[in-house]
Amino acid sequence: MRNTSSILLFLAVISLVCFTACDNTASRTQEAQEDLREEQSDVQEAREDVSEAYQKESAELREEIREAQTKIDNRLVKLRADANDATGEAKAEINQQITRLEQKRTQLNNELNRIGDNMSDGWNDFKMGVRNTLDELDRELTDGDGM
Repeated sequence: MRNTSSILLFLAVISLVCFTACDNTASRTQEAQEDLREEQSDVQEAREDVSEAYQKESAELREEIREAQTKIDNRLVKLRADANDATGEAKAEINQQITRLEQKRTQLNNELNRIGDNMSDGWNDFKMGVRNTLDELDRELTDGDGM
C-alpha cells in the first residue's frame, strides 16, 4: 500500500510539473505572438511614415520643377525677342542660350515624368540629380538675366 501511495504521489508531482511546463510554454507563446503583432504594427507605421515622406518630398520636387520650367519659359520668351533684334555673333550666342534652355526644360520635363517611378532605393540619387539640375539652371538664369 505504501508503494502505491508513493507511486500516486510521484505521478501527481510529475503531472503537476508537466501542466506547469505546458502553461509556461503557452504563456511564452502568447507573449511572443503579442510581441510579433506589435512589431508588425511598428513596421506598418514605419512604411506609412516613409510613404508619407516620399509623397511630401516628391510633391515639393514637382513644384520646384514646375517653377523652374516657368522661369525657363519666361527667359525663352525674352531671349527669342532679343534674338529677333540681334544680328551676327550676338544672335548666334542668344540662339545657343535658347538651345541650352530648351534642353534643360526637356530634361526637367523628363525628370518630372519619372518622379513616380523612383520610390525604390534610387529615390535619393534621383532627387539629388534633379536638385543639381535645378541649381545649375538657377545659376545659369541668374548669370544670364538676374531672374
